[in-house]
Amino acid sequence: RDAAAGAFDAHSACPGARLFTIVRRRCDGDGDDDEDDATWRDAMAIQRMTWGIYRGSRPRDESTRARATYERAYNARGETLKELALFRSARRCATLANGFFEWRDESIGGGKTIKQPYYVTRADGEPLVIASVCVDEIASGSGSGKRACETSMCTTSTTSTALEWLHDRMPVLLTSDEDIKRWCLTSNGDDGWERCIKPCEDGYLVWHPVTTKVNRADYRASDAVKPTKRAAEQNVGSIAALFAAAPPSKKQKHTTTPL
Repeated sequence: RDAAAGAFDAHSACPGARLFTIVRRRCDGDGDDDEDDATWRDAMAIQRMTWGIYRGSRPRDESTRARATYERAYNARGETLKELALFRSARRCATLANGFFEWRDESIGGGKTIKQPYYVTRADGEPLVIASVCVDEIASGSGSGKRACETSMCTTSTTSTALEWLHDRMPVLLTSDEDIKRWCLTSNGDDGWERCIKPCEDGYLVWHPVTTKVNRADYRASDAVKPTKRAAEQNVGSIAALFAAAPPSKKQKHTTTPL
């Protein structure tokens, strides 16, 4: 957790971003990954992975890969994770994030609605640890120049009672060191990791509305996570000011004339 605290260099991330991820690593008794020591153990390390896993086989044509955002999966239901074909070759990992965005349709008057974004983060200000899965893919290059590209997607569960008003799903959050180890270090055949697939307890998260600028996937400015008034509240204020500034019409003035 301490190593992750300063690992974030963007205020928002979209599919395809390189996210800091906790992964399982085999190391020897000296704590490194060489084979000088016969005593091996499981450990965890932090590395970056690309957010998004191909649903099917990776396109062979490089020109096709430019359109690949529509062919990737970014989230998976934790309850049915074992049913996914990719799960057989996937490893469990954990994605680090300061928070996550969720959207809600809200009325702004005149029969119109807007997707209002909310930023959700931990109440104590620490990074979120999101249960995820990762796979190796063949990235750019040809022949011996091909390299492995590790990609990941987050898992979701039913939402907590506190967030039901916002969305019916939420990321699976690993809220203790024990949960992180259980998720990242146990084998797929061990059903202990499945106990992690549940909503977090009420009081663990806090949230606030943020600017609708984050509705653009490429928005990265520092105000992306700053609290602001909901768009509906901003419009109400503008309409109220408009009517307050409008002078009374002559017809309205004459109707108040006494008989």
